[in-house]
Amino acid sequence: MNPLPIVTGVSPIEGAPGTKVIIRGENLGTGQKDLIGLTICNHDCLLSAEWHSPNKLIARSGPSYITEAIIVTTKSGGRGTCTVQFKGIEETSGPLKESAVWVNDSGAVTMRGYLRPAKPSALSYDDPLGLSMEGREALNTEELDKISPDGNSDICSPEFSIVRFLMKYHYATTFQDLKAGAAYLKRTVNSEREGKISFIKNNLGAIFDQLQTSVTLKSLIEVKDVPSTHNLEKQIEDVKKESDSLFNKVLEREKQAEELRGTFKIAKNYKFLFDLPITIDKNIKKGDYGTVVSDYARAVAFYRDTKSNALKRVLDTVESQMIEVRKELMFRLKQFPSNIEEQKNIIRHLVSLEYEGDIAFDVLLSFFDYIVKVMNRCMKEHLSREQPDLNKASNFLKTPLTESHELKQRNEVPRLVFLEELTDVLSATFPDFWRLGQSYFKGELVSSPVASNHPAFKRKVLDIIVIYNHLVRAALLPRTLDSQSEHRERFGLWPDFQKPRTLELTSDWLVECLKSLRSCRSFLEVLDLPKDVIQPAKKLVSDFREYSLQLLFESAVSEIRSLKKKENWVMLYKDDAGGITDLPFQFEQIISKAFEKVVDVSIRGDEGESSLLDESLSTNGLRSSSRQALFEFAFVLKSFYKRDSDNTSRRVTHEQRVLISKNNCQYTRDFIIPLLQGKATHLGLSNINFDDARDQYEAISKMLYECYLSSLCDPDREDTLVNLIEPHMYAGNFKWNKCDLVPNDVSPYVNEIVLSVVQVIQDTYSLNKNVGPHVVERIMENVANEIHRLMFDEKFSRLGAAQARADLLAMKTLFRPYLTESALRYFEDAAANIRLESKDQEIVDRILRRYLNKSRVIQMCLKR
Repeated sequence: MNPLPIVTGVSPIEGAPGTKVIIRGENLGTGQKDLIGLTICNHDCLLSAEWHSPNKLIARSGPSYITEAIIVTTKSGGRGTCTVQFKGIEETSGPLKESAVWVNDSGAVTMRGYLRPAKPSALSYDDPLGLSMEGREALNTEELDKISPDGNSDICSPEFSIVRFLMKYHYATTFQDLKAGAAYLKRTVNSEREGKISFIKNNLGAIFDQLQTSVTLKSLIEVKDVPSTHNLEKQIEDVKKESDSLFNKVLEREKQAEELRGTFKIAKNYKFLFDLPITIDKNIKKGDYGTVVSDYARAVAFYRDTKSNALKRVLDTVESQMIEVRKELMFRLKQFPSNIEEQKNIIRHLVSLEYEGDIAFDVLLSFFDYIVKVMNRCMKEHLSREQPDLNKASNFLKTPLTESHELKQRNEVPRLVFLEELTDVLSATFPDFWRLGQSYFKGELVSSPVASNHPAFKRKVLDIIVIYNHLVRAALLPRTLDSQSEHRERFGLWPDFQKPRTLELTSDWLVECLKSLRSCRSFLEVLDLPKDVIQPAKKLVSDFREYSLQLLFESAVSEIRSLKKKENWVMLYKDDAGGITDLPFQFEQIISKAFEKVVDVSIRGDEGESSLLDESLSTNGLRSSSRQALFEFAFVLKSFYKRDSDNTSRRVTHEQRVLISKNNCQYTRDFIIPLLQGKATHLGLSNINFDDARDQYEAISKMLYECYLSSLCDPDREDTLVNLIEPHMYAGNFKWNKCDLVPNDVSPYVNEIVLSVVQVIQDTYSLNKNVGPHVVERIMENVANEIHRLMFDEKFSRLGAAQARADLLAMKTLFRPYLTESALRYFEDAAANIRLESKDQEIVDRILRRYLNKSRVIQMCLKR
């Protein structure tokens, strides 16, 4: 839009109605068609306006007698401003007063913006005191009669009374102003007197000649006869007749001139009427409907009551043309989108043409229907694009986006495209709808708007915002809509769509959505709408911020779940945690990034928005969403205890994976959780409950530890240490009651138990030295229990008893650092069932000494 018109100069600065006024300024339009309004002293003077350049206009002033600005309105710039003023004066004219311009005997009134003839105005005179009587109220006749019953306040009346004049026109004038008025009157009288004296001084010679002539005539008359006097009287009479004849000729010429002017005026008006049908057709083709309406109003004002059949036929033709003009204007009026100024002009034209009904409000209703229709069409178009792919993931999920700017490829984010286009529709149409309604109720479109339409208009305004709100919620926040509502289907039943897979993409997506929602709220606030109209837009932004908080943590949960597939079991040894992998550090990075994104995108509001932490519902949502994200890594670590885990690796055994997962869990509880808590406190997220997370990781750590122990002693597995004791003990069809060879060493199954325990100690200590001793203690309890089970009801020969007693003593001695009371009791109960003869004790002692001497390295490995 071009700059506003500015009027900076006017010539002359005052004048009577019909005065030619030259207007100068800046941005006064680009042509005659661009000029759509011109008011001089609050009177519409557009019909007489002539455009000369963007800096110059010429027009004639209207029947206004006030001092006011000159306002120019153009299509390209709008309603302008003015730095100067023009004063309309009421000219006093008499029958012999000459005038440089033709002064119309009648004033003018407006009929919906167009001129009509009015009654002649009465003569008026300037105040003799030089004081302005403009806008001053006068006393009524009854009050004047009470104060001054005699005389007249008219200065031209023979019965003029100064008291009555002052009381009528200056009863409220201050004493100082009256003194100034008296001084003005005195100066005026003195100037008239000085004018007479000056006239005498300048013509003294002629005066003396006249006196001398008069004396000579007197002496002649006195000397001569009387007939000389009669001759003089006759000459004077002749002169008088001649002067009367000249004056009558002057009056006759004035009358003829008046008749000639009237004839020219009538001829011009008739020509205007007969040319009007052709003129209307030409202006319709040019689209200049303002001129069409103006010419029609002028013709109706002059010839409505004509009795001429010819004129009536012309008027009938014009009326038939105007019927089509009304239809065309109504058609154009309901074509959307359109320029609001053009709509206002069309409404004014139809009102001037006395179109039936409340045109302006009907246009508002049509405009409302158009906005709703366009928004629904936008929804249906985007909804139809997604419906064919209900069973497929969204396209943008198939293509990995590694940079945030790639999110700008709007075709890959259908919901974002819909939101932006819907917001564009609302921002392009709703401001014009609101301004058009404001113009209607301010009386700028019609002189008397229907006040009862105001509640209906306000409902329409609120309905538009609510429909936009529901359309957005149906696409992005369907859970916030009443699914049972009968109107739910109106706003679109969108299919579920998969969210962006990464936290970074989710953040970028949410930022773009919030940008669109906030732009909608911002332009609504600029329009100065009622609070209850803006509230749905504010609530939508607030709800989406809460949704973004939840969605960011859901994306974080998705990334944490993906860590299960990223575990490579590469060890990172920590003195205080044993063998761990880099999984806890990846978890810490994901949660830290999630905290930052939540604060930047959701918690910290835009200017004028409150923090989500100030609302209890949002605080609860933050607590529950963060709890799920913190717990998810514990569930990932827990999943590694299953033997059918997807993260199998040949480099580590199942038991090692379980123990490493236990170490990761404990390290997360002791170090990662405090680190995240400090991060959250620094960002202001003090409402997150980390104590529950610590308890969860502690519980998972204990569960994994139990799983590790169970896997080492699982009775359902044939390869566990406990389940291998019996096969090794009875290998080669060995039987204790048939042992008839003198034993020289411990049985082979003892060596198998020792080597297996040493292997467990090596694996356990290498992964976590803190749990190694406890693991061996639990294993030895199970081993002792199994030995006790096998030997408790067994029958032994004499040498078999010696062999069994030696085996028990060797294991009891070798594993002494790891035997609990329960394990010792199992060994003692098993030994008590073996009846050893005294002569075989030497055999047992010899076997034990020999075995302990050759197993010194193993004894060193078994030291705690």
